[in-house]
Amino acid sequence: MSKQVKQDPVLEAVAVEQVRTLRKTRRPSGALKPERVQEELRKMPGWKLSPDGKAIGHLREFTQAGGAAKWASFVAELATADRQPVHLGIAGTRVLLTLPHRNGASGLTAAVFDFARQLG
Repeated sequence: MSKQVKQDPVLEAVAVEQVRTLRKTRRPSGALKPERVQEELRKMPGWKLSPDGKAIGHLREFTQAGGAAKWASFVAELATADRQPVHLGIAGTRVLLTLPHRNGASGLTAAVFDFARQLG
């Protein structure tokens, strides 16, 4: 049974502002070579490459389930504003976040890694 999280106008505003900042600093888009993907992942503790190499993922744990739900809602708002596909799985105090390659890209791009860095 999943619990729907209401959209929060404050979270939406923060997400939109972060996307504006992100777009100003965005690097050229194009699929990264596998060695570059590994280099990026080394700089991002806790992030891992999916077995098929088409996504990166991160498991984040919170002290309370409410915090996990709010963070997942924020990530969803940010992803929507930035047009970044995202898969979120919430189980109690844990959120499993997966960022696949963007639509139209043949693999992971710098934009996906930039988005992931925004999330920590």
